[in-house]
Amino acid sequence: MAGGGSHGTGERRAAGGRGGDLRSREGAPAAGWTGTSYRGLGLRPQIVLSLAVLMGAILGLLALGIHVLVPVGVRREVSAARLAMVEVMARDLARRHHDPASARGALREALAAPAVDGVAVWDRDAGLVAAGAPPGARPFPGGWGPSFHAARREPEGTATVVFAASPDRAGSAAVRVHAGVAGDSLRSLEALLLGYLGLTALAVVVFGYISLTRLIVRPLDRLTRAARRLGSGREVEPVAAAGGREIVELTETFNAMTREVVGQRRELEEQVARLERLNRELALAQEQVVRSAKLASVGRLAAGVAHEIGNPLTVMLGFFDVLETIEPMAPAAREHLRTMRQEAERVNRTIRDLLDYARANPEPVEALAVGEVIDGTVGLLAPQKPFRAIEIQVTVPSDLPPVRANRDRLRQVLVNLLLNAADAIGPERAGTIELRAEPAALADGRSAVRIRVTDNGPGIPPELLGAIFDPFVTTKSPGAGTGLGLSVCEGIVEGLGGTIRASNRPEGGACFEVVLPAAD
Repeated sequence: MAGGGSHGTGERRAAGGRGGDLRSREGAPAAGWTGTSYRGLGLRPQIVLSLAVLMGAILGLLALGIHVLVPVGVRREVSAARLAMVEVMARDLARRHHDPASARGALREALAAPAVDGVAVWDRDAGLVAAGAPPGARPFPGGWGPSFHAARREPEGTATVVFAASPDRAGSAAVRVHAGVAGDSLRSLEALLLGYLGLTALAVVVFGYISLTRLIVRPLDRLTRAARRLGSGREVEPVAAAGGREIVELTETFNAMTREVVGQRRELEEQVARLERLNRELALAQEQVVRSAKLASVGRLAAGVAHEIGNPLTVMLGFFDVLETIEPMAPAAREHLRTMRQEAERVNRTIRDLLDYARANPEPVEALAVGEVIDGTVGLLAPQKPFRAIEIQVTVPSDLPPVRANRDRLRQVLVNLLLNAADAIGPERAGTIELRAEPAALADGRSAVRIRVTDNGPGIPPELLGAIFDPFVTTKSPGAGTGLGLSVCEGIVEGLGGTIRASNRPEGGACFEVVLPAAD
């Protein structure tokens, strides 16, 4: 009996301790909730922590209620049921105490009943007849009054004690049954309920995490990725609107903002392209102004030379034609006449070069097939004497875009470059000139065509490479050239909106590249 009472009291102390622990754990998260420990966490961890704290608080309150309220009701019901059970056991044993065999069987059955801690049977003389009591069972108390014939219960801790007397006073016996209230069963019930609540809380947390992730986190992730793409200047597709009403409204607002930003960006790109085009036109105009100012003196000189020398020179060339028809003429005189004619033609050629160099007026342009101009130029020069020992290799793709240029001026550039290449190779040895055309692009990204003229001659002297396009700079021997041919070529190419540059090949020889914008 005493052991049963201590057991119940210890059970209440343990329960009280658990209640105190639960209250302390509930208070700890609540104190941390208002702190700064969640700052910097992502949305998913914050959702998990929020759900965990919420469900922990709810679970703690439910556990406290289970621990306090469930034992009260359960103990009341269990006590009533077990009181009735032990009363029946006690009366049955009291009736059977005259039959030892039957009494022992009933005693074994009583001891086998759930929650029965002990049974004791005394005779009328208070002698112990049979016992299945725990150690320390006390004898039946003295006093034979009417109360002996009725059952009674005595609270001893959490135990129920029942005394019963036999209805036959002649063979009366006293029976005492000691039964606990089953604290272990209560603890098992509490553990079962707490486990069920824990699983329910875990399921709620998982379901809440999945639902909130699907309804909030994923749509926000899509918006974040789209915002990053938009910020980096990449193409952004409209974000699919999904989730709650607020998320859908946020997504639609973001898509509308994206359309506005993309539209403004396109307008800005168009304005930048327009400004770049205007800058190119302005740069071209400035170049033309600088070129006009730079060549003003040369133009005036060329005009004066053409007027003062050109007309008399034309008359002289005409008389040379007449003199060559006179017969007979001494061979020496005829040789002198030929030399005079050559020098006069060189003077006339110099005048034409000066006029070409000074010409700043734009000429009409058209869409030209580069291959046709190249073939026509090569067909014109190949039969001539400087090219008889030279192999001209032409490479022009069939899908090469046309260029906007003046046919005569483009042919003039090609003729000048091919003649310079032939002069560099020289008449004494065989050589190769490669003429190649290929697609290219200008510095501003516009489509263009590159024409490359290369030879296997000695190349350009390094000290002249940077000034090869300046007026009156030449690599030819004195009297063989005026130094205006490449300057004229540069003026023609730049007037067409292109570029020209010269370089030396690593394997030897010179390379001239002409880049002209493609026709729109």
